[in-house]
Amino acid sequence: MLTINVCIGIFLLFQTTIGILAKVFLLSLYILNFLSGHKLRPLNLILTQLILANITILVSKGSPELLQAFGISYFLDDIGCKMIVSLHRIAQGLSISFTCLLCSFQAITISPSDSTLSDLKARIPELISTFCLFCWIFNILIEIPVPIFVRGPRSTTNNTNESNVICCSMGILIDV
Repeated sequence: MLTINVCIGIFLLFQTTIGILAKVFLLSLYILNFLSGHKLRPLNLILTQLILANITILVSKGSPELLQAFGISYFLDDIGCKMIVSLHRIAQGLSISFTCLLCSFQAITISPSDSTLSDLKARIPELISTFCLFCWIFNILIEIPVPIFVRGPRSTTNNTNESNVICCSMGILIDV
């Protein structure tokens, strides 16, 4: 009979695998489109960046949860926790930024030609790569303090209580 942790682990494995495979399939379609010499639209750059951010979220969040569900504890040290949490938070911010950029791009694209956005509508294809670069730089700069506050798993024993942190934790922890 399967335990509840094994069932959760199988579900997380299925969910993460399907998500990663779907995103890799979409990314490979865009790469093949690019390599075949087709003219790329500005929308393709935003979508590929969004796909990369979502793959990074699935790998950085899904892998530790999956390993923990199967009972593998203490698989990340302090540096590994800092890297995984920073990578996850940067990718999460990029996903939100690129989704907003995509919505803005689509709103400008479908706006009427006599609106106030008509000047921007003509220049949008050359500005997309600049906006994508800005999103990357902005999200990396926002997440600079994260490695300072992330701590790896540790076990502390005190006379009054015993504490085991299996995963990475965030916040200022006082060593006892």
